[in-house]
Amino acid sequence: MTRIAVTSHIFRILPHLREELTKQYPECRFHEGSLRMTEDELIEFLGDAEVALIGLHPITDRVLAACPDLKAVAACSVGLDHIDPAAMRRHGVALGWKAGVNKVSVAELTSA
Repeated sequence: MTRIAVTSHIFRILPHLREELTKQYPECRFHEGSLRMTEDELIEFLGDAEVALIGLHPITDRVLAACPDLKAVAACSVGLDHIDPAAMRRHGVALGWKAGVNKVSVAELTSA
């Protein structure tokens, strides 16, 4: 079974997302603390995870080196400036995210 660690707070805000994820991956672990973690806290939380669903947490060379089982990172955030793409390539870790997913909401807020 894939080991998944979830740091994104969106899974607290929208409990149905958490339910859907745990139906498919019952052994997921969810971070319940602050929205941001230091590198040390993130390394400890990710541990032996193979997949990380992150919010605004720093994915750096140091984090990737300390989490050798990590195969993929899915970003649930606006922007990717907290992720080091060169380090991801060096460590062979895939990055997943969907650009423009909130563009309608942004346009509506701007219009309002």
